[in-house]
Amino acid sequence: MLTAGVRLRERFRVLRPLGRGGQSQVYLAVDERGDHHQPVVVKCLIFHSTDQRTRDEELELFQQEAAILGAVKHPSLPRLVDTFSEEDRHYVVEEQVGSMDLDALMRRRGGRLSVEEVAYLGHHLLSLLDHVHRQSPAVVLRDIKPSNITVRATQDLEIDMAAPPWFIDLTIAVRWSPGQEDAVKMGSPGYAPPEQYRGKSEPRSDLYALAAMMHQMLSGHDPVTTQFALPPLTVLMPDLPRGWETMLRRALSLDVGPRFRTAAEMRQALENLMPLALALKTARHSRAGPSARVVTTAPPRPRRAMTRLQVALALVMAALVILGVLAALGGLPGARKNRFSRGALIADARCPPPPPIAPAAAVPALPIILSFIRPDEGENDRQGG
Repeated sequence: MLTAGVRLRERFRVLRPLGRGGQSQVYLAVDERGDHHQPVVVKCLIFHSTDQRTRDEELELFQQEAAILGAVKHPSLPRLVDTFSEEDRHYVVEEQVGSMDLDALMRRRGGRLSVEEVAYLGHHLLSLLDHVHRQSPAVVLRDIKPSNITVRATQDLEIDMAAPPWFIDLTIAVRWSPGQEDAVKMGSPGYAPPEQYRGKSEPRSDLYALAAMMHQMLSGHDPVTTQFALPPLTVLMPDLPRGWETMLRRALSLDVGPRFRTAAEMRQALENLMPLALALKTARHSRAGPSARVVTTAPPRPRRAMTRLQVALALVMAALVILGVLAALGGLPGARKNRFSRGALIADARCPPPPPIAPAAAVPALPIILSFIRPDEGENDRQGG
């Protein structure tokens, strides 16, 4: 057991232990090389046997993690920093990613995640599986489970979907070619499919494990308690769209054949369900009340100046109609009869022309009309100029 302050390779200073995995003790450390001291994760191999042959196999698996991380690059895999041996101990140093593993997050949130979060996690992890399964030879992870996935979580224990999830433990990952059997039979109960127990894991074994984890994240049901017999989501979550049960049940087939052929095919099935996840989220917020609703459409744009011009023109037309009616009925109130009638102005030359009348006095509605046409500076600012 390493203590805080210990320096490894004259470069990595141990801060504190993070936990213990199946094959290694894990520590948080800082890389003191260069000006920017970056946090890293240091894994120290734990031997489980005194038999030299078994120890050699354990060391080979441990070093294989470093080899895979060094060769395979993906946003959902940590970056390999270093690998070395010191004082008969073997170490792998990786980039520190995420702030919490899914197992801890689900326990603090009552055992379940939202449909949207499960869709987000599933989509990213299927992209990772598609990438590693396409390697030559393919890489089979063999140990997908909540404690091996980290995410960036907020203070409110929400998953930050701006960052990808990371798969952080490739200790038992293997390079796979068709027809080969596993040199070491390893896996996690509840997530490992039947063929993995027979030493015949293959890429579709990872699809089973991911589906078991997604079933757990949605329902809160621990797959360890009913290994190979997960209850239907339609029973555990009646409001969940049936497409989720159809997709996961196919991936959870005990026989390899009926499962999705590739991670890309399963990802396409999930993408078809993602709009349903958004619709379910919107409906749930609507039932919670107006304050919880999620705006899914753009807010209405403010009225433009053209709309006010149209109103002003309508008012002008109305004013003209009113003037015409008043003139036909005998003139405007307060004016002498026929003073402004067209015939009187032509026949009665002795009458002096009327004094100039300001537009506002002639048409009482004109100030209102002008206020509609004249834009104010505040309105221009609200509309972007």
